[in-house]
Amino acid sequence: MVIDKLKALLGGNQKKRKRILIVDDEDHILELLELHLTRMDYVVTKANSIERAQKIVSQNSDIRLVITDISMPGGSGLSLIKNIRKDKTNRRIPVLILSGKLPMAALEGLKQDFERVEVEQKPIKANRLKELVEQGIKTGFTDTTTV
Repeated sequence: MVIDKLKALLGGNQKKRKRILIVDDEDHILELLELHLTRMDYVVTKANSIERAQKIVSQNSDIRLVITDISMPGGSGLSLIKNIRKDKTNRRIPVLILSGKLPMAALEGLKQDFERVEVEQKPIKANRLKELVEQGIKTGFTDTTTV
């Protein structure tokens, strides 16, 4: 697989690289995000369901950012965020919500409901993804200046 070859070429010390969890029910979105994030030298963990994502978060203390879709079968990105915020160990993990279904005004409203959250519509351009990921890891989306 192309991703595996890319990972092998990048190598590097994964302990120094930052881990990002991406959550989406569409495999092609997971693969595309993984490709971009791996090229940016992040360690990527993928989940195709909210249930799987919650398990990964509870078992990994090194996740620096979660990127999640909002609408998925079997749960929503909102329930994932609520569960992350309840967990004392992981409640400060920043979350980037990507949605292709909700209008931007509705997405912006979510930032009022949750701390350490940023929102963006799909499709997202690679340079915008990079910008938001870097901001999330650096400031935890707590900086009030707009990106």
